[in-house]
Amino acid sequence: MHMNMTARTGEEAASAALIVGHGLIGGSLRARLREAAELPVVCIGRRHRELPDYRALDLASETGRAALDELVADLRPRCAVLAHGPSDVTWIDKNEADAAAVHCGVAAIMARSATPVVMISTDNVFSGARGAYRPGDPAEPANGYGRVKARAESIALASRSALVLRVSLVYGWHRPGQRATFAQRCLEAAAEGRPMDAPTDQLFTPIHVRDVSVVTAAVPLWSGRACGRTLSGRAAPGSLPSPAGPSPACPG
Repeated sequence: MHMNMTARTGEEAASAALIVGHGLIGGSLRARLREAAELPVVCIGRRHRELPDYRALDLASETGRAALDELVADLRPRCAVLAHGPSDVTWIDKNEADAAAVHCGVAAIMARSATPVVMISTDNVFSGARGAYRPGDPAEPANGYGRVKARAESIALASRSALVLRVSLVYGWHRPGQRATFAQRCLEAAAEGRPMDAPTDQLFTPIHVRDVSVVTAAVPLWSGRACGRTLSGRAAPGSLPSPAGPSPACPG
């Protein structure tokens, strides 16, 4: 399947890219797209911030999601990137219905609008029982976060104008008001000489937030077509990404 990012012409072609979420990934992506200066960027976040073309919406509420629906109808974005939360696995296990209302609700809004979408998703859609998963493998989530994101993926992909990018253990330095990444917590604990609990039975493929934003930003800036439905940013198990970042290809 192909997702046409250049079907609109004239006035519509100059419409903005919409980033839903201003956390670690959304904030990095916003900065990269603004640096490129090739198209306007509107960003949605949960907290009030004094930033150009930034709007605060509480997507956990029906009012906030209704406001997003109105914004999308008015803005008619060239494309949208869904990089919003919640993403705390422990919290979602205890509040799965609330998390689903946000992720699935936003995905449904974008699907109804027919806006081309890039959804940032997670390897948690797989159980991790065997490893070496491919993008086309069936989802088999073992936790609430994986179940919620798998449902949101299905909603987005049903629109036939979406691309899903699954990432694993994104790391980087957080900004004020953001939750520190696992890598940052490890470094801070080591620097302060204090112990830190860490899992010993899990294997991840860490990826730097810069590399995620480089790959994701290429979609709205690319003059051709984005191919595929689901991509996985992966390196060898347990390895760090190269400075050039991942190079995901179109699956099968």
